[in-house]
Amino acid sequence: NRRNLHCQFAAMMGLSEQEPAAGPSYIFGGSSSSSSYYKDTTSDLVGEPEAVAPTAISPELKTETEAEDYRFVRNDIVRRKNIPCCCCSICIARRPCTCAMIGIAVVATILGVGLTTLPFEIETNFDSFLITDVEDSMRLAAFNEAVSSRSLGTTRRLQATASSGSTIYNSKDLHIVYELVGAGGPTGILSTKVLNQIAAFEQRFRDLDGYAALCNQTSEKYRGLCDPGLSFAQYGLPTLEIAEGETVVPSAMKLDGRGWDSVPLKAASLVAESHGVRNLFIPEEWDAREDMDPPVALQSMFRFRFAIGSAADPITERSKRTRKITEVWHKFFLNVVLDGLGEQMSRESFGDDIKVWFDGTGFKDFEVRKAVLQDIPLAIGSGIFVLIYMFCHTRSVILAFMGPTLAVLSVPLTFVLCGVFFGTTTVSFANFLAIFLSVGFGADVMFVYTDIWEDSVVHAESVSDRLAWTYRRAVKASLATTSTTALSFLCNMASVIRALRQFGFFMGFCVLNTWLLISFIYVPILILEHTTFLAKIRIQQRPREKNDVTLKDMFFEAFAERIYVFRYVIMVILLLFFGTCVGLSVISFQYDEGVVTIFPEHHNQNRGVGLLTQFSEDGIGSTFQEPPRSVKVCDPLDYKVSTENCAMLWCEALSVEPQQKWQGNGTCQCKRKLNDCHESQDWAHVMLRMVGPSALPASALLETVGSHLLSGPGSEQVTMEQEQLSNLMTSQTRLPELFQQEWESGDTSLTSAIAVEAYMQRLYPNASCGWEEICFCGSYLQCKTDENWTEVDSMEFGRRLQQLEELPDERELYDEACGFSGCPA
Repeated sequence: NRRNLHCQFAAMMGLSEQEPAAGPSYIFGGSSSSSSYYKDTTSDLVGEPEAVAPTAISPELKTETEAEDYRFVRNDIVRRKNIPCCCCSICIARRPCTCAMIGIAVVATILGVGLTTLPFEIETNFDSFLITDVEDSMRLAAFNEAVSSRSLGTTRRLQATASSGSTIYNSKDLHIVYELVGAGGPTGILSTKVLNQIAAFEQRFRDLDGYAALCNQTSEKYRGLCDPGLSFAQYGLPTLEIAEGETVVPSAMKLDGRGWDSVPLKAASLVAESHGVRNLFIPEEWDAREDMDPPVALQSMFRFRFAIGSAADPITERSKRTRKITEVWHKFFLNVVLDGLGEQMSRESFGDDIKVWFDGTGFKDFEVRKAVLQDIPLAIGSGIFVLIYMFCHTRSVILAFMGPTLAVLSVPLTFVLCGVFFGTTTVSFANFLAIFLSVGFGADVMFVYTDIWEDSVVHAESVSDRLAWTYRRAVKASLATTSTTALSFLCNMASVIRALRQFGFFMGFCVLNTWLLISFIYVPILILEHTTFLAKIRIQQRPREKNDVTLKDMFFEAFAERIYVFRYVIMVILLLFFGTCVGLSVISFQYDEGVVTIFPEHHNQNRGVGLLTQFSEDGIGSTFQEPPRSVKVCDPLDYKVSTENCAMLWCEALSVEPQQKWQGNGTCQCKRKLNDCHESQDWAHVMLRMVGPSALPASALLETVGSHLLSGPGSEQVTMEQEQLSNLMTSQTRLPELFQQEWESGDTSLTSAIAVEAYMQRLYPNASCGWEEICFCGSYLQCKTDENWTEVDSMEFGRRLQQLEELPDERELYDEACGFSGCPA
């Protein structure tokens, strides 16, 4: 009946005498519930159907049902005729292909010109999220920027003029950290076994072709910093040069990491400290002198120092060479570092006991790029899921592909527009989230336009009317959600965090661009797909008969019925679940003050960088040069050899009765060896070495040391006048630290030492010619001596040194005399 009435009213209203092909057949071909639905929709548009008696409408309408059908069809026809059409909808409806191509061409032109002319730069530094508009933060950022610009070799004009021939260098550092994760011995990661493994691992790494090729490009002056580099294994496993004879004490050490046995840790640490690299290898809080647990981490560093020109070269040329070096460094990271220091290589060298971490100049940016590339398959997978879902909803391959593509294009379009109008060409890494967010927001808008366009077939006939009806409703619905979403992002403009403010601004405009692209490019494609030959490749919905009830209808009908029946139970369960989740969240809540990171917990940029903070690079500046690869070791009992170039004093020792450490007072046990001289010599030369104190106050030198020198063997026929006593007060010099080692027990000690030199007047021709003397103050190890050395009276300092604190001119010396543990109260 409604079909026939529809045709009659169509003729009366001047529309069409024949039944529309898509309208009534679609309306009345569905389930029995469609009548009430269209009645409701009609009431929203043209008001409630008039309460007219059936016979007043037509003599043939005798029942209320027939009158209802009559009123519904009449209102439907009136609604179809009174849909207003704007010029935009008429133009798009008549030329959808032209409009779509124009929109695509405009977007392609903007992207092509913009991306090729604007310098595209990705900000991968998450520390930028800590930069705020606070004055202190801005000053710190400016300072860091000024420091980083020095890598380009920028100098002041006066400096460049004065030293135009000086060479400018660009340094790239590689840090390797070894962490002990397995069971370690008494010396932990400093054991001979681990040091040998580290030395072999680093040699294997340096033998890689890519490593050798890059190291050969560095300046020859600094090439030793990359090959062999700086490693504690070189100090712990030196090649010892031992003279022939009974001695086991080396005279020199070659720091090559190829020794058979490791030297004592105190000796290796002392030599590294003399070269200024001790804290580079070993954590700062660990001290070889103290009885502490061995460290669990060691660091090695390899520096590649490239010459990029002289100070007279233009900055642009130096910048160009610096960028080229950065590209080479990036390839080195990808091809050499990742393979040579990867998990597979570390397992082959150390097993599961040692974990290898690494970091270097610019490695954080490289790691971010690597992580992005690794996440591309996940992004592709999510894109495929979106395409499949769009295809299932729209039943069109073209719409499923073009919709998400247009949403993704809004991201580079926003970048170009921001670069043109606001001069912003640096994109934060967080802005890449806009790709996924834009696809999500774009999918919402696409679903709104697609569904309303599908529904327009029951409200209008012509394409222009359907499009006008679609725009009237879809624009209102989608623009409301889009504008609120954009405003929520733009609210971040009030933040003092610069990166957050840039992200909010970028995302706000990106959401608006997504809406524009979907509204003016996707919609014409939607019309093309429905009204042209493209509709033939579209998967149409199978027509359903009046009484055709599918399994899907039965399922959702039963599901809705159950929800209604158990609505209170479901509501209570959901509230309980929500409350449980909130409670658990409050209990397990943790506040993290760290910088945002995209890396997992056990990653170089998390665990590895965290371990690097235990070490210090103080003294390893840009002008740092390769330390000596061979050091001289001196015998503390050989007074004829100068100790000026000695890295340390080393002797074989014997254990004596344990005594307290040198505290600025106490007893010093001394041994003396007389010298030979000619009878005509007027002066007796005395050389005294004291093991324990690092310095003595002048009064102690005058009273205690002076009195001791005038007693004992050889002092009977010599004397010291006032001038010699005055010289004695300023005669002390600091010696290299003395390393004593007892070979049988393995006990070692590392103590300070000073030298005191004096000249005495010989009273008779047969008087003593002087002597060599060594005193051990508070040491339980003493160097072995031969039969030429005889024990003499001890040197007693007593408690007198405490009173020297009252002397202002000797306060500094007094503090130094108190040794490592401080003076007693």
